[in-house]
Amino acid sequence: MIIKRALTAILAVFTFTTAMPSVMLAAQSVRIKIPSFNVNLNGTSIDPLNREHPLIVYKDITYFPMTYYDCRYLGLETSWSEQYGLKVINTGISSAFMEQIRDKANNSTGFAKICEFPVKVNKKYINNAYEEYPLLVFRDVTYIPLTWRLAVDEFGWEYSYNESDGLKIRSSSKAALIFAENEIGDTYRFVVQPNYSSVLDYSEGVVCTKKLLKTDGVAMCFGT
Repeated sequence: MIIKRALTAILAVFTFTTAMPSVMLAAQSVRIKIPSFNVNLNGTSIDPLNREHPLIVYKDITYFPMTYYDCRYLGLETSWSEQYGLKVINTGISSAFMEQIRDKANNSTGFAKICEFPVKVNKKYINNAYEEYPLLVFRDVTYIPLTWRLAVDEFGWEYSYNESDGLKIRSSSKAALIFAENEIGDTYRFVVQPNYSSVLDYSEGVVCTKKLLKTDGVAMCFGT
């Protein structure tokens, strides 16, 4: 319990890229810090100082940006609508890492807004008014705190922090989402199971177990 509380007191994670409703104009502003410690996601080092959507710290808790690419890299699927707000689902399917870098370095401090639109995580609504560490919006992206309840229980992540290595987050994704083109340029999305035992055509829901070609880490299905 001591370790769990210590990690929760240092960290926190999440964000989603999407247009925010006009109600955000009246949302409460809070001061946040942009940390300079090292950050590693699924074995990939990221640039915390020059990211377009960096991790931030509020009330001594680290928050993670729920951007389209960051979520999917860590096995989450997100959707947004004006009517229902933000929905987050732990799919266990990881896609490729994509980094967005700014032209200039981030300032060490800034302002975020308290999230006022609905947020549902794994089909459960988060009542932001009662959260000790509320969800935030920074640069039009939703940020979720790296608490044990959200990061570990809901998303299945493992995370750790120390002064020398910084923050490390690893998802429990067991499959990978890849994109591939056929000979005439059509693009397909495939979910690759461990050891290439099978491939799921993500668009059509077809599981491919025959004529599977593996080349330079890319799996293609030429038959079912």
